[in-house]
Amino acid sequence: MEYSVNKFSDGFNLSVNGRECFFCDSEITEVERDTYFLKEGKFTVGESGIAFEGKISARIFWGDDSFAISTDSEYDGIRCAIGHAVSSVDNAIFDRQSDSVLVFTGDKRLGYSFDEKAYTVDIDGVAKMLVEENVIARKYDIEYSPINKESTFKKAPAGWMTWYAVKFNASEDTVLENLAFQEKHLKAFGADAFWIDWEWFHRDMKGFRCDGVNNLTPDPQKYPHGLKFISDKIKEAGFIPALWTGFTNDVNLNDYTKVNPEIILSEAPTWCGIYFYDFSHPKYLDEYLPLVFGNVLKWGYEAIKFDTIPNALTYHDEFHDKMYDPSLSTKDAFRRVIKRVREIVGKDIYMLSCAAIQDRDILWTADLFDAARVGDDVFDWDTFAKQCIFKTLRFYPLHNTVLYADPDNLVLREEFNTMTQARSRAAFISLLGLPLTLGDDFKALDEARVDLIKRALPVMDIHPMSFCNIPIERDTLLVNLAVAGEREQYNVVSVLNLLKVPVIRSLNIKRDIHAEGESWHIFDFFNEKYLGACTSIELELEGCETRVLAVREVSDKPQIVSTSRHITQGAAEIESVAVDEKHMRVTSRLVANDEYRLWIYLPEGYSVSSASCDYELLDNGIVRLDFTPLSDGTYTLEVEF
Repeated sequence: MEYSVNKFSDGFNLSVNGRECFFCDSEITEVERDTYFLKEGKFTVGESGIAFEGKISARIFWGDDSFAISTDSEYDGIRCAIGHAVSSVDNAIFDRQSDSVLVFTGDKRLGYSFDEKAYTVDIDGVAKMLVEENVIARKYDIEYSPINKESTFKKAPAGWMTWYAVKFNASEDTVLENLAFQEKHLKAFGADAFWIDWEWFHRDMKGFRCDGVNNLTPDPQKYPHGLKFISDKIKEAGFIPALWTGFTNDVNLNDYTKVNPEIILSEAPTWCGIYFYDFSHPKYLDEYLPLVFGNVLKWGYEAIKFDTIPNALTYHDEFHDKMYDPSLSTKDAFRRVIKRVREIVGKDIYMLSCAAIQDRDILWTADLFDAARVGDDVFDWDTFAKQCIFKTLRFYPLHNTVLYADPDNLVLREEFNTMTQARSRAAFISLLGLPLTLGDDFKALDEARVDLIKRALPVMDIHPMSFCNIPIERDTLLVNLAVAGEREQYNVVSVLNLLKVPVIRSLNIKRDIHAEGESWHIFDFFNEKYLGACTSIELELEGCETRVLAVREVSDKPQIVSTSRHITQGAAEIESVAVDEKHMRVTSRLVANDEYRLWIYLPEGYSVSSASCDYELLDNGIVRLDFTPLSDGTYTLEVEF
């Protein structure tokens, strides 16, 4: 690394490889070779980094798309954040665009200044600054490309999907019925997508048809008006239409393959098809892919699920010597295919890779997709744990850095879940900011399960705060979401019991959550219960239960301890909070007819004299405000003390 020092009248900056990154207001008083002396400290520039001694404060600018992380420790669970969160255990700033981190070691403390819109570092003692390049690329052995925030979805999508909900009963009627429900009940909450899955040309798990239906011809019995009709209806309802594609193979010879059978690599009957195509064949790349994906675009779909990847890669391994160009490795041939698809559909069409049965299924082309399924199907609870929870632990550093880590569907219906398990599924996906694909026929959900979806919407823009490996041999799993904004910094913590029997889990706020302060208000979201102001808490968890807790530092003024709108308890809807000795005003974006509850803690000496909505005095200094908006919009609730 090349480091340089640029002095000016009242301070200096440090650059790495010509990139300015460290701005300090302390004047350099003396220079002795590579050592620069300041009023209260000094620093030495060397090949391996910059060594600091003394008391030094500086601003850090490490790219325009960066966030704080920890690089040097393992933690009990998943750490993630909304906004510019920094905790006491963070030691680095990660730049998403360059896959590099600016790392600080020793006697230092990172922070963020909302006034200056910059990360900060305070050094008091001996510390060092260095740069690590290709952080995620080296961790996963991938070709790195930063996530494309200009794709079809600016953040992870949320919306209904046919397969999990109705399986082979998918049809025009079931699609339109569930589309109408999503538009009426979930659109205002943040649903933005609607997925047509593989049943549009599959009717069973045999992978073979002889009735003229194939990946050029949708099933006319299921979709009598065609797939363009469906995408038009989805757009009319205000959602983005998304379509399953499995164009690595087909269930039948179609008009193209009848004339060009040489693109077929093997006839290998499997669940998804029988005729598997040769990734290395020029006709497949230059004629067939433009034909089939051209259809998808003509039909009006703006997001694509590219499925059957594991099967296709396996057959290219097995029949490698039969490939048109066997000198290509399976990996290289596959990358050529996805690059060709990108050329055809464009760089901004959202593409979901499906599915990661082996690591290579996601990692070989992680830089070319916008999202990737991290595991296999997740219908029952045990496979949800194995294919969603544990696979997410493996791949979460890729989430919102390279692509969106897709956990597959959120399945809530009673057929596969108790209410306790349904809550745990919703909490896990929502608090990590993962794509939220709804996998139930809405008719099969009771009001409580529909309400779970509402509390998980919208998907929040959440990024990881640690790239360390997460141990999975445990009874409970902690998700620690730090919420950081100019208005407030707090944590939302979920504790999931991975066992089917009760457990007791102790939670120490400073040790386990790395929160700032001496005492914290704890609020249990699902049970709508204030648990007190404390430094630690003991949780009794039922089998498969998740407790979601808001953790806010105790203040000497009235303060919010929770809200009912979203599982993040304020991050999704609150726009502003103003508090003085006589008033509290909270402005929130709310949904029509969705009862809004807001819990406020009143320190000793405060009491409510009036409020702009209904309110109730509870125990332990808590006041609950109750308000039901008549229309979607922004509302201000006011309390006088």
